[in-house]
Amino acid sequence: MKESIPLKDVFSINDGLNASEQEGKNRWTKVGVGFVNRDSSINVILDAIPINGRLHIRDRQAKKESVPTRPVTSRPAAYAEGVAR
Repeated sequence: MKESIPLKDVFSINDGLNASEQEGKNRWTKVGVGFVNRDSSINVILDAIPINGRLHIRDRQAKKESVPTRPVTSRPAAYAEGVAR
């Protein structure tokens, strides 16, 4: 049986100093992925290079399942038939 490879997410963290952002609030941008090797070293594959030269590597978190905030309803039959009221 094949072992699962521990994955890491790689982020660039930029200071939130733009006029449109709150001062002191950092912006996290995912820029790549890391793979842990048998000897505990990490291979990193980047999709972008951070301009500040800093990377932050974290264990990958399980994705949360999205739950609709309201039930999906069908449209009235008259609307589906193209009848305007």
